[in-house]
Amino acid sequence: MTLLLRILSFLFIVSVLMASVSAETKNESFHSYYTSLKDRHCKLLHSSDWNPKAKIDSFSRQCPGRGGVKVFIRGADARSWLDIEGKNFYIDPRHFSSAFPVSFPYVSGEKLEWFYRGNQLVGFIYRVSGMDLEDYTKIKTVLAVARIDYSKSWGCILGTTSSNAQARELLKSRKPCP
Repeated sequence: MTLLLRILSFLFIVSVLMASVSAETKNESFHSYYTSLKDRHCKLLHSSDWNPKAKIDSFSRQCPGRGGVKVFIRGADARSWLDIEGKNFYIDPRHFSSAFPVSFPYVSGEKLEWFYRGNQLVGFIYRVSGMDLEDYTKIKTVLAVARIDYSKSWGCILGTTSSNAQARELLKSRKPCP
């Protein structure tokens, strides 16, 4: 009889723990904040226009950040990208250029979405445009989805989507950085 009570107690404890984990997952609160990527809100740090001998066009602007995270739009050779630097991570999309389904990608949106799970920053969503890979006469625009991987102190481009809802679902998933 004692063994039966122990087994039932164990099963009860396991079921309570499983229910609490399930409830936590269902009740995770996701929310977003937005900061500007508009030129007028970003400070120009560098421009090849300042150097008449520059052989390539380049620039660097610092845009508004949050909570100590710095946001830079950098560009060169008809491309631009976001560099995002946090205390415990760094995201440089140039390492993931194959994630963008366009040639000569450039940051084309006017805002950066900061996506949170509870109080933890999970990633970012921003608009990127470039020449369509199938028809170079057309410009294609997508939303880039960047994930922070705190265990590796860096981030990645998880992928691109055509809608905000798809981008948020990608960040809600626990899909890891490649």
